[in-house]
Amino acid sequence: MVKFGGHVEAIRDGDLTNANLYLLPYNHMKSMIFEVRGKEEEKNDDGRDEFVQLWNQALDDAENDFRKARRDIWETMFAVVATHGDPHNREVAIRGAHPGNVLKLYADHVPDKTQAQELLVRMKEVYRSAEINSEGLRKIVKKYDKNKTTQLSAILLPSLYASNLYTGQKMIEESIGLLRELLDDQDGSGHFRPLIKNSSEFRHQESVENRMKEMEWLKNLVSSIPQEDLLPHLVAHRGFHHINDRNDKRPLENSLSAYEMAWTCGIHLCECDIAITKDEKLVLAHDENFQRLSLDNGSEISKRKVSDLTFRELISMPLLSGVRPPLLIDVLRSANAISEQSKLIIEVKPGNDTAAAALARLLIRHPDLRSNVAMIMSFDAATMHKLRRELAAAVLSDPDTALVATMRGYTSGTQLSSSPMNHHRRVTSYDHFGTLGGSFIGGGSSSFRQHHPSMDLGSIGLSISQTNLNGLSSTHAHPMNGHQHEDTTIPPTPAAEDIVSLAMEAKHMPKLMLLTVAHPPHKACELQVQYNELHRVDGWLAADDGSLDGVYLQYEEEMMTAEGAAYLRELSGRFLVGIWGYSGKDPDDFQTFEWLVKEGNCTFVNTDLPKHFRRDLPLL
Repeated sequence: MVKFGGHVEAIRDGDLTNANLYLLPYNHMKSMIFEVRGKEEEKNDDGRDEFVQLWNQALDDAENDFRKARRDIWETMFAVVATHGDPHNREVAIRGAHPGNVLKLYADHVPDKTQAQELLVRMKEVYRSAEINSEGLRKIVKKYDKNKTTQLSAILLPSLYASNLYTGQKMIEESIGLLRELLDDQDGSGHFRPLIKNSSEFRHQESVENRMKEMEWLKNLVSSIPQEDLLPHLVAHRGFHHINDRNDKRPLENSLSAYEMAWTCGIHLCECDIAITKDEKLVLAHDENFQRLSLDNGSEISKRKVSDLTFRELISMPLLSGVRPPLLIDVLRSANAISEQSKLIIEVKPGNDTAAAALARLLIRHPDLRSNVAMIMSFDAATMHKLRRELAAAVLSDPDTALVATMRGYTSGTQLSSSPMNHHRRVTSYDHFGTLGGSFIGGGSSSFRQHHPSMDLGSIGLSISQTNLNGLSSTHAHPMNGHQHEDTTIPPTPAAEDIVSLAMEAKHMPKLMLLTVAHPPHKACELQVQYNELHRVDGWLAADDGSLDGVYLQYEEEMMTAEGAAYLRELSGRFLVGIWGYSGKDPDDFQTFEWLVKEGNCTFVNTDLPKHFRRDLPLL
């Protein structure tokens, strides 16, 4: 039989020696139950009221001490949160913060991790004393009833079970677990987590519950973001996944389920990376091989480049989640089936022209899926301009292009020419041979000229800033019988670039953007630009035969200032602007996202959707 009184005293002299926390006088209370006469221990029916009074006093003392100790712990954490971190976001972050958010903020901003470890020790001491006191109060009542004719369990235990001493233990236990996990994540020393021996059924159920919590969290997050002016600009990087590829809570990166979960929960835009197999199948992949994500990362197939594998070889290699890498067309079909708002942003890796060519073929052959591709981007400017020419050629060679038919009204009977007086830039051709032919898959341009002989795009010389072709009614002068007459029925001649741009929109072709870096490039094709020199991107985006739609910039701290936002807004007046950042290094939270969209007028902002993305959102 366990001698609980001896256990209490051992704890008093052991773990809680210097804790300065209340521990009930268990042995003294026990002595009140028994009156010892010689060697015989007899029941004593006297002293009931005295025992009840002492028991109630012990409960009050334990509860008050527990409340004070926990309040001191929370005040310690709030003191750190209120004095450290970003001063612009500090007040918003702690305003009405839930306990889990406070713990996360504390772990993020405590200046000395030793201080956090000491607080964790204190929390464990407080929890231990509360556990000892509540269990001691229960046991002593049980012992009284066992040895007395009068029963007190029904009288005293309701007070114990309704007390903060009893119910508050669960909260501090969970707080200890969360703080321990947060500190472990920041440790970086590679310590192993303690082994937990659970049944396979329990682990399965735990995994299901974790995934459900993550999905509910994502739904709550989406509903908390303004639907009209902010949510359409948020880009889920590689879908809804865990940045450390923990597939026990979220789907694996670049997997079909990562995108389907994001879209079904209300996210509009998801980013993905593509690669092409040896037999020209476009698959989703970030790395050049699948060794990092393969279930058997020691296999030869996982170590080979995706471009050296056939699709049959690829599907024989299951990933960590047990599924194969998805085909791009499968992901697009899912997006198409889920909603009109579900769209992909596709990154083409530098030097991967074959993947870009295959992507162009896919979009040309499957016009029903074009509306589910919001944008395509790459660090390789040459690849993006070739892709632009190929898609433009395909659109303009289509005799059913509604915009081209509309443009015949502008060109019929009218000679399109440039005027040297207005300094417009002259576009002589769409390539050196005077055609619209692309360099990926070729062909198509002659078809356009055959159907529209009156429209000579090669002779148009107009301002690329002239972008509105709808409802144009400017007054134009043209020669008639040797005199100049004002004629408001003839609209101004549009620029060739405008024709292509609006034709692309009419055919739901995606926007095309250039990725840049803010730091010294790692690859020769990467272009470096910083927040205060964004005028440099004009030359990278524009070419003699047209322009890309925008630039995807690397995040810089200065973008979060009034000056940085002004530079972004100025650039966004000419091009689309997106922002990407490094996971775990650059800020990834709602305040940063909101600033870049509202103050910087950015169209796209990447995020890994970390659990701290919105600190005022409860952690499930």
